[in-house]
Amino acid sequence: MAQCSHSCNFVLIALWTLCTSICVCVITIHRSCIRRREKRDERSGHHHRSRHHHRSERHSSKKDHGVNPAAFIWFFLHLAGTIIGMVGLLDLIKNSYWYDPVVRRLSLGFGITTIITAVLTGLYMYKRHRQRLHDGYDDFCSPWVCGVLATILAFLAGFCISSTLYCDVVLGMIAGNMLGRPSSDLWKLYWPWFIANRILLLIN
Repeated sequence: MAQCSHSCNFVLIALWTLCTSICVCVITIHRSCIRRREKRDERSGHHHRSRHHHRSERHSSKKDHGVNPAAFIWFFLHLAGTIIGMVGLLDLIKNSYWYDPVVRRLSLGFGITTIITAVLTGLYMYKRHRQRLHDGYDDFCSPWVCGVLATILAFLAGFCISSTLYCDVVLGMIAGNMLGRPSSDLWKLYWPWFIANRILLLIN
């Protein structure tokens, strides 16, 4: 029964990894398409200065700088995958948390760091928003609302980032394999995937 429960936890972590990989791939492709369109517009801007081009360029710039709601789909997919994976991870390490002081300190360190970063971000946005109102700018929300929204968004972003690092570190610590070396029968598949995944992260 315990072995089946542990298998379910690893399945949840695998779903988390799958969601993260999908989001990284989509963001990389989307970023490449944007860069390609920008370079094409720059080349056409040097050779064509007609009125039609200026009108279309202004129209495209509004599209590019506007907020695309479709982009939030990948953020929520990544957030959902992170929550699912953390449920499996926390259930997997709950015994180690209470009996291993290193795991407990590591867990508290990641959690406290994420919360403090979110609170500091909210305070900064609150102060910045008040300064903008003092300077005469009109904004769509009050400083308190802006600070709370910034705190929530910073917490969600920090949660997604720190959870990935926390998962790697805590599982490596429990397994006694901090470097994550694969077994001899999987290393030919593991290292190409590892290198390709890190290259995509660096490109982004």
